[in-house]
Amino acid sequence: MSILEFNNVTLHQGKKTILDNITFAIQEKQICCLLGRNGAGKSSLFKSVFGIFQLKAGYININGLEHSPDTRNQFLQQVGALIEGAALYEHLTGYENLDFVRRYYSGEKSRILEVLELVGLSPDQEKKTKYYSSGMKQRLGLAMALFHRPSLVILDEPTNALDPEGISEFRSLVKRLNRTEGVSFLISTHQLEEASFYRDRILILKQGRLVYDSAIQNTESFKLLPHQAYPHLAEELASQSFWREEEAFTLLQKPLATYPYIWEELNTPSLEDIYLALHQQKSHATHELLSY
Repeated sequence: MSILEFNNVTLHQGKKTILDNITFAIQEKQICCLLGRNGAGKSSLFKSVFGIFQLKAGYININGLEHSPDTRNQFLQQVGALIEGAALYEHLTGYENLDFVRRYYSGEKSRILEVLELVGLSPDQEKKTKYYSSGMKQRLGLAMALFHRPSLVILDEPTNALDPEGISEFRSLVKRLNRTEGVSFLISTHQLEEASFYRDRILILKQGRLVYDSAIQNTESFKLLPHQAYPHLAEELASQSFWREEEAFTLLQKPLATYPYIWEELNTPSLEDIYLALHQQKSHATHELLSY
């Protein structure tokens, strides 16, 4: 079952195309990571979900409900969000911050205790949030996003300001909530490692276009065939040694032809290889072969 659907979504700002015919669907209980350079359109995609921008073409559905001015409130009841850092009243406790959210949604006070338990902050609920670590603040922000039981939670660069321990805790928490609570996540990140950690669904935006969707594209097209890689490798070997380029080319052909498993092992595209290929940069496999 699809939770969020983008159908041929196009967005303009003035004469500039910000999103260009974007189509994808996030399924129930799925973690989807959105990758792309600054200015690729990630934030604009999120703002389209929230109804901040008016679409030029296409439409967005959540649980079958199409986003429109008439359905905006009903639509947003099914979405939670944590955009970068949590917006907290630091002179108030964790519990009191969540009570503001409860009143906005006219929710039950018992739900405050439930979400505090979900994110592991029950022991710290009476502590003022100015004394929270960065990781605790992010977990409280996630609790706020979960309060109204949304089907989808959007996280924009959620681990940017966290230390390694906080990053590990937050990532594990997202995975656990996805598994135990059935929440789908759409996560924007610059960190290829983070996207690889979830390894559920990966989208890559480039200049407003969706150039990669791991749900429908396999990695075969990103593999370099040996005859494509030899010139690159020979050029680099020649630049790093006393060999002439033609000598390096000959040198490379024999071991790769004799031991094809070496090539196959090294040429299995990683997420980094795919991302760099889509942005027309040299595959990491070249450097790996040089160091083998």
